[in-house]
Amino acid sequence: MGNVIQQELKYCKECEKITLHMRNGKEENWIKHLFLTLITGGLWILWLLLKLIGKGLTSPILGTGKSNNWICSVCGVREGSTKVSKAQYIAQKNEDEENETLGYLVLIGLGILGYLLITLS
Repeated sequence: MGNVIQQELKYCKECEKITLHMRNGKEENWIKHLFLTLITGGLWILWLLLKLIGKGLTSPILGTGKSNNWICSVCGVREGSTKVSKAQYIAQKNEDEENETLGYLVLIGLGILGYLLITLS
């Protein structure tokens, strides 16, 4: 999964004009996963399922998290919120990265648990 910065022109209530807004996003290379699924005889699907479970455990429910909100490039206001300082933005970004790390740790734990269950039975 690759991190990308999505950009879109939107109306900013703070600036009272159309400005460039940005947000962090991720893009999945599904062709790569299809190829790996075919090469491994379908075993790669197990990794994808673990990845989806981990993402579900760390993602905000119904898009309530701040990480998906658009941010005005001129004034720094998040869409639908008040102005955000640079320190608040950095703190939120660090929190998002910690949540992503936790998701990967959960995936690794589930993988180890699955391996142990398979080998011990």
